[in-house]
Amino acid sequence: MEYRQLRYVLKIAEEKNISLAAKKLYISQPSLSQLLLTVEKKLVLLYLTEV
Repeated sequence: MEYRQLRYVLKIAEEKNISLAAKKLYISQPSLSQLLLTVEKKLVLLYLTEV
C-alpha cells in the first residue's frame, strides 16, 4: 500500500463519509471510492494468501 492510499483511507475513517473526505482531500468522490475498492481488494488478497 502506498503512503497516499493509506492517507486517503485514514481520512475516510476520520470523516466517516467518503464525500466529505474527498472534498477535504481535493479529489473527486468517484476517484476516492475507486481507490478504496482497490485497497480493499489488495487487503483481501493479502489475507487469503496468509490463511
